[in-house]
Amino acid sequence: MNRLACLALAFGTLGCLFLISPVYAIAQDLSEAQRRERCENNRKYLADYDRQLEAIEAKLKWTMSDEEFARARVHEKFLYNLLDLNVPAAVAAPTREVEEEQVAKLEELSSLYELDEQKYCPRGLKAYYSERRTSHSECLWQLADAIGRRISTAERANYERDELNKQRTQLQRQRAVHQSRLDELGCGPGTEPEKSGCQGFAGAWNTSYGTMTFTRSGNQITSSYDFDGGNIRGTLSEDGRTLTGTYTETSAKGTFRFTLAADGKSFSGIWNRVSGTMEPPSGKWLGECTSP
Repeated sequence: MNRLACLALAFGTLGCLFLISPVYAIAQDLSEAQRRERCENNRKYLADYDRQLEAIEAKLKWTMSDEEFARARVHEKFLYNLLDLNVPAAVAAPTREVEEEQVAKLEELSSLYELDEQKYCPRGLKAYYSERRTSHSECLWQLADAIGRRISTAERANYERDELNKQRTQLQRQRAVHQSRLDELGCGPGTEPEKSGCQGFAGAWNTSYGTMTFTRSGNQITSSYDFDGGNIRGTLSEDGRTLTGTYTETSAKGTFRFTLAADGKSFSGIWNRVSGTMEPPSGKWLGECTSP
């Protein structure tokens, strides 16, 4: 009886080991073509998870804490008090010092809530401040509206926050599974020789802003380009499919994000200006490989 129990225990242990460790044989008995195909499939999954996670992060970005809500409502009230047309004529006009403080506050709020001053306040905030109670200043009403929209957006985002966090956790777990499979297949970061041209970001490209030759060091990419003395510096994602970073030109600087196509022969991306005089403030940045 003891002998039978020992045999049962031995087979049970072997069975458990078999169930918990099949991943270690994932790359065995595969041809090189099959291995690379599976690597590519897992990279596609990772790229898809990254896109979904990026969308979730974009929504979570608009959430607000109770303290931020309270501050935004104070800002909104400040604007409506300035625009109050029912103030009695006998009420003294603000002193020069108070006026300067209020104009400075308007400039701060305009930046914080990303008001398009060029569109709505072409003469400058100070000019619209001085006539705020005589002409229903479109400029200041637009700023008040921008604050109101930010509050409404945050209320919707906060309502979805728990579900978004749940989705993010699930996607991160799924992403970790496919990243693990890449490592097991021997095609994770640092496990294969660096690729160039159409096989990855390193190499020569024709882009929307001129010829670029990406130089790679680890997960860092640098390059110069023809347009306005431009230079980029970026960081590769773990799967090597996405490059994010900053660009610097003579007249502007900003951020960018490039995503490599599935066949590795092109990338699509966007850029956003954060300072400088160049227009427009954002746009597409596309590239096609020229090196094999």
